[in-house]
Amino acid sequence: MLSKIFSKTAKIWEEAYKAEAKFYIKDGEILGVFALTEDTDTVLPCSPDFQIDGKPVKMLELCLITFDGEPPIGCVDYHTAIKVLKQSNPLERKGYILVREMTKEQLTHLYNKCLLL
Repeated sequence: MLSKIFSKTAKIWEEAYKAEAKFYIKDGEILGVFALTEDTDTVLPCSPDFQIDGKPVKMLELCLITFDGEPPIGCVDYHTAIKVLKQSNPLERKGYILVREMTKEQLTHLYNKCLLL
């Protein structure tokens, strides 16, 4: 029984979207942005550490995306979002967190909670 649970969890990790940061310039600083998309199992790094042209990327955001054709729900501080996600989502291994698919309502709740912290 326990092996079935581990097997299923391993398959979810394997099939989940592995988020990669996209980089932009914002206010003269390098900004790294990860996406968390509605209804998509996603693997996110817990503590990403990037350098671009020898400069550390100090600003990281998590952008919350829906499928309904609307603009993104919004972007929040990446580290704050990971902290909130870890509280409700204990699936973590080797420096990564697996975020199980979230509804638009759950993404909105995450956004609002991050804004309060």
